[in-house]
Amino acid sequence: MNVVRVKEHHPLYSELSVIVGSKYTTDSDFAVWAYSRDSSPVPGKVPGIIVRPGSTEEVSEIIKLANITHTPVIPRGGGASIFGFPAGIPGRSIVIDTTRLDKLIEINEENMTVTAEAGIGVCELGTKLTEKGYYANLVWAPYYADTLGGLIGGVMGGGWSTRTQVVGPNANHILGMKVVTPTGGIIQTGGGPGTNVHRKTTFMRDGGGPDTTGLFIGDGGTFGIKTEITLSIYPLETVAKPRGFLFKSFDDIWSAISKLMAIEPFPYTNLVGLAPNATALFMSDPCWVLLCYTRGYEEEEVTTKIKVVDEVCKAAGGELGSEAIHMQASAAGTGEMYREMGKLASIGMWVFLETHVPKEDLPRLFNKYAELIDQRFEEKGIKEYGGIRMDVMLPVGHGECYLSTNVYWQVNVPEARKKVMEIADEFVNVTINDGLFATTAQRIPAGVTGANWSPSYYEFMRTLKRAMDPNNIINPGHWGL
Repeated sequence: MNVVRVKEHHPLYSELSVIVGSKYTTDSDFAVWAYSRDSSPVPGKVPGIIVRPGSTEEVSEIIKLANITHTPVIPRGGGASIFGFPAGIPGRSIVIDTTRLDKLIEINEENMTVTAEAGIGVCELGTKLTEKGYYANLVWAPYYADTLGGLIGGVMGGGWSTRTQVVGPNANHILGMKVVTPTGGIIQTGGGPGTNVHRKTTFMRDGGGPDTTGLFIGDGGTFGIKTEITLSIYPLETVAKPRGFLFKSFDDIWSAISKLMAIEPFPYTNLVGLAPNATALFMSDPCWVLLCYTRGYEEEEVTTKIKVVDEVCKAAGGELGSEAIHMQASAAGTGEMYREMGKLASIGMWVFLETHVPKEDLPRLFNKYAELIDQRFEEKGIKEYGGIRMDVMLPVGHGECYLSTNVYWQVNVPEARKKVMEIADEFVNVTINDGLFATTAQRIPAGVTGANWSPSYYEFMRTLKRAMDPNNIINPGHWGL
């Protein structure tokens, strides 16, 4: 007689099913494989079981069980990270999928705040705020997949938004959050009910104690699992104008960008510098292009700012672009260029080689990295695999610039992936050795960020992790801790 062998359940399957319900618990081969990776080319790590809690209390119970059994936990939002899925312990880890925590709790128009559960999609939250005439400093891309909690757990609290360049990164606009700690406790950060039990809402970030909100921004979920978040909101601008300028050289476009960055108030909301290898996607005669998008509340205000942009760009040798170039500026300024990643993803698989550079170092480092990647493209024959690259620079505030080289290649060629990832790993190490912060270093190569902390800072972080997570169950090994 043939005996059909049924796969054995994860050791905690029954206990987890009791906490969240069997409908939201699975350890099927198909499910754990589907949860094994993010949108990056980094190889997947197959977990042991997936749970989808529907409340903060359920998350707390899962964490308490994980502590008792010493089972690693990996928090997950929309799975859109480009840095690689945390390793945990393959075949054993519990993935906590937060996407059932998707409620918009309150839009407080008096206090100018919004509170939502951490699993809500950024797209849904942004749309509901727009309907009310407001915006929050949310991410540009991946707009349709990111969850609010996943966004805030990322670099700088979520990286890039449509207004980051003039108002700072998302981290500056987060007022407080509800977090399940690595031992299963529930805390509320920010100036609200956590630091004063008589206050029912969070209306400010500081007050009542240290800025503990910042501890959970950019932590990748390592210090706790976010379940509710309160953000500042702002009235939507009613007027916007795009502008595009063509330049003959890097020196010319950088001259314009550098001067525009020094002006206060900024005459732009978004400013994107594109190298010829990027403008080749939409121009028959590629050149250096500066895309500008200016928002405001009055026509006269925006017109005055655009006039300043025109004067600076023309003085640097810029030529006003065509209507098609202005449309590209509009797509960059509204975020459409970044939200519609499908158009770019159709080119193939991608990896972003990103870093942040002090303004004073940008000309030297921009050219250094461009030459390095050009050289590696040639040595490794990346173009033979359909590989292309796009160099982009965006100013942030008065003294910082974001640089990114976006690399695309044919996804069905394993050798191409291997070679591109070798370039990515080298780029991370080179930028860190230059004293910079490669955003991809949060996960790849593993522990590279922690390896470059000063000894005292590393010891401080290790002490913090041990105190908060004595059993080392959440994202074990993250940052090399």
